[in-house]
Amino acid sequence: MDDRNQKSGWAARLLVLLVLLVASPIAQAACDDEARAIKDVVDDWDGDMSQLEAQQEKAMALMQKDGQCALAVTQLSRIVRKAGFLKGNEYRPENLAKSKELALQAVQMDGDCYLCLWDLAHVYFFYTDTPAFNNTLNRLRKAEKTPLDHVYTQVLEANFVCSIGKDCAKAAQMIEAVQGDDELYIKLYRLDVQKQAYRQTGKLQQADAAYREQLKLKPTAWAYGDYAAFLTGYLKQHDQAVAYARKSLSLKDYPLGHVKLSTALANKAFDMIKAGDLRGSIPLNEEALKENRYNTHASNNLGYAYRELALNHSSSWEQHQENKNKAVEWYNATLRVDANNDYAKRELKGIGLWKVR
Repeated sequence: MDDRNQKSGWAARLLVLLVLLVASPIAQAACDDEARAIKDVVDDWDGDMSQLEAQQEKAMALMQKDGQCALAVTQLSRIVRKAGFLKGNEYRPENLAKSKELALQAVQMDGDCYLCLWDLAHVYFFYTDTPAFNNTLNRLRKAEKTPLDHVYTQVLEANFVCSIGKDCAKAAQMIEAVQGDDELYIKLYRLDVQKQAYRQTGKLQQADAAYREQLKLKPTAWAYGDYAAFLTGYLKQHDQAVAYARKSLSLKDYPLGHVKLSTALANKAFDMIKAGDLRGSIPLNEEALKENRYNTHASNNLGYAYRELALNHSSSWEQHQENKNKAVEWYNATLRVDANNDYAKRELKGIGLWKVR
């Protein structure tokens, strides 16, 4: 996150503490309606920081109108947390700490607010604080007012069981029993949990179906990139993975999209190397490194391809030397990124023992 986002996060935190003391309350229904409108946008967030900043301003304005609008504080908690998203269930520690402070504040203001408790449960989830999560989950069950609330609780619990409890088989059963998830956000959340549970239990065809359903419901750049990572990492369908990764970047140019394309390209190139197409693999690995210069799989692939070409006895001495030097160059490139890469070290040591032709 850049300095501007960090400053805006701190400004939000300070403003919360001030406005809660001085703001005048507005009607509860009006507070909830405005806060839920913010929630809908935050639910649909696709990684655009300016979108988060706009919703942050709205949440702060709502809190200025009503310092007791717990649902507005909850949305600010979510916004601050999402602004610090790294990957998976990981967030920047400072953002997660601010989110926890705001989530606790919202629950203090309204201990029966379902969405406030749901947000606090997520905070404890991301902290992997099992006792606090279970305590909040019990409060969440008691705060349920609608069938949809119950669905939210079920999906959250299944996510925790798989991600933190590491019992993804049980989580898969739990998520399959969920009914009544008519809201798009919770459908997508349910599918996220299903994808993880099926991946971890080896049910790859079911996982593939969940990815495809999610793409059908919401064909975003993120969804295409996520599917590309699954295709190359689990199904080993590297051609399709490259196509989906390119589609993802055609919809939105974002850093993680380039990483996913790079990974798929390097995996496809590795299969070509195993099939004996050394020269055909080289352009793919070079493109993979253009997409992500830290991709040591691609640089090691190039080292191996040139090493094998150097060992081709039908090549001239000049070609042998050129390919040998390129192999050394690419293995050294790997070590510049990862100084402890054992594979590159072994390969360089082996090349050093070659006898002069």
